[in-house]
Amino acid sequence: MNEKQKLLLQNLKNIKDYWTKTAVDGLNLNTDLIWSDFRDEYKILQTKLRSECFT
Repeated sequence: MNEKQKLLLQNLKNIKDYWTKTAVDGLNLNTDLIWSDFRDEYKILQTKLRSECFT
């Protein structure tokens, strides 16, 4: 594998890691969801996860 391929794969991994963390963080209450086109759906998930954790 050459250096350009390694750099590409590392960049792709960084992008995946960033958006995975952002999506998971979005499940916390009072999180800024400005990045998401699905704010209402995240609010529903936040509520459902919170209610299941405390029942």
